[in-house]
Amino acid sequence: MAKKFITLKDAEQSICNGKLYVDERAILASSVQDYVRENNIEVVYGEVCSKKIEDSNYNVSNEEKDELSLMIEKILKNDFNVHDENKIKQVVKIMKEVLK
Repeated sequence: MAKKFITLKDAEQSICNGKLYVDERAILASSVQDYVRENNIEVVYGEVCSKKIEDSNYNVSNEEKDELSLMIEKILKNDFNVHDENKIKQVVKIMKEVLK
């Protein structure tokens, strides 16, 4: 598989809980390396951020979760050109965990 070059714009969108989550084959631009170093951001390769929302009061039925899953899949494919089924499943899984 090809390596992915991560720009500063990519990095800023991938920061979660003070950490930069990137693919294990990612190559960071020098501007990203500088940004990470200057802002004390940990780079995590090959993992996906799983945000935990503390004290959340979500009450979402399984039917609503399924509907949200379909909407997320559609958004990822149509708006973000993500067609990797494994990545889509990861995003949907994280969403469902947050809504538990």
